[in-house]
Formats: sequence, structure tokens, C-alpha cells
Amino acid sequence: MNRKTHSDLATQDTVAQLKWLENTLATTSATWKILVGHHPLYTTGVRRGKMLDVQNAFLPIFKKYKVDIYFAGHEHDLQHQKPVGFTHYFVSGVGSQIRPVTIDSMQTKFAVSDHGLMSVQLQKDIMNLKVVNFEGKELYRTYINK
Repeated sequence: MNRKTHSDLATQDTVAQLKWLENTLATTSATWKILVGHHPLYTTGVRRGKMLDVQNAFLPIFKKYKVDIYFAGHEHDLQHQKPVGFTHYFVSGVGSQIRPVTIDSMQTKFAVSDHGLMSVQLQKDIMNLKVVNFEGKELYRTYINK
């Protein structure tokens, strides 16, 4: 990472940030535990296999507190990844030049190189998520039960 471009990174207390996240998850009474971050933990985009540092930092916390959903961007594509475990991982980072994706038959539920967005309807016991491309065409829909 270029420290000149991102000079504020060196001053951030990532240990304190992780403690805040863990404390928030430990004390919440929320039915759904939904987190949003920039970097994906799992991806079949161009950063496939390059997210181990992010996984090492967050997976233990996600597992311990049974995080339901994690939304990320950073990749320039649309994805739903569901590796073994509790959490569903969504990537919606298509506000720029799209990039290619691959499919991991063990965890990829959906992955496409297209401009679009994710629309979520959340109820007490079900989440309805759909992916719509820039032309308004529905590309994918999934329901996650609580």
C-alpha cells in the first residue's frame, strides 16, 4: 500500500477498531448481525487468494459472534460467496471499471462482471436480496432465513 497516497493509515489504531467491533457484536441484541466493510473476505475477482490478512483479522470475530451477512466493495463486480460456516459474503463494487470474476464451485453462489447494485429487503426472519444490473435486469435473487 502506498503510504504517501494513504498517509492516514499509519495513524489508525486497528487494534482499537477490532476491539470496538468485538464489543459491539458481544453486546448487541440485534436479530440480524450485518456488517459492511470495504475489503471482501472472500472473492473470486482479481483479488482471489489475496485476502488472507483480512480473513485472519475478521474471521475469528465473525465466527464467534455468528455474523449473518458481510457486505463489501473493493472488487469491481457482483458476488455472493458462501464458504463453509455461518456468514454470507456479498461483494457489490461496480461503481467503476468492471473486472473479471471466476467461479469457485465450493462457495460461489453468484458472480458476474457487470455494473449494478444489490437491493435488500430485511424482515425479522428473512432477508431478500436481489442483484440488478445497470439496465434494470434482475441477475440474481436469494433468500436467507434467520
